[in-house]
Amino acid sequence: MALLSANCIICERTLRETDSVISAIRVVDVFRTQVSAEIPVERQVVPMNVVAIIRLSSDDDTLHTVELAIIRPDGETTPNTLASNVVAPPGTNPDYPRVLFVIGALGVTPRQFGLHHIVIYLDGAEVARTQFTLEEMPEVPTPNSETLPN
Repeated sequence: MALLSANCIICERTLRETDSVISAIRVVDVFRTQVSAEIPVERQVVPMNVVAIIRLSSDDDTLHTVELAIIRPDGETTPNTLASNVVAPPGTNPDYPRVLFVIGALGVTPRQFGLHHIVIYLDGAEVARTQFTLEEMPEVPTPNSETLPN
């Protein structure tokens, strides 16, 4: 097996078309969220998707495991397995590289704000890394009869 390249993209949504083409919709690097004091923070999540694109040599027909980890600003790491025992399908030409497209839907709990890292591992080795910023928006007070103008 020879790893040729690996990339990852963070976006709001993904689509897998009928012809197996993947579309990343609204590629972003800053997620803004309001945290409600009335709901436990563990029940609040910021949804996002990660698309991992891993290119392997044309002769690679081995089983692979693709994992993702989120590293918080304080260094806390949360691992997730995206795919286990997967084989990159051969290309339309036997000389073309094999490609693994792996999509992961994430819900990030807004416990920490600032720069977060997403790391992609192939068979336990880091192959790609990207970042996103989680930014807190102030909670807007709900108007009540005492604060409304007469």
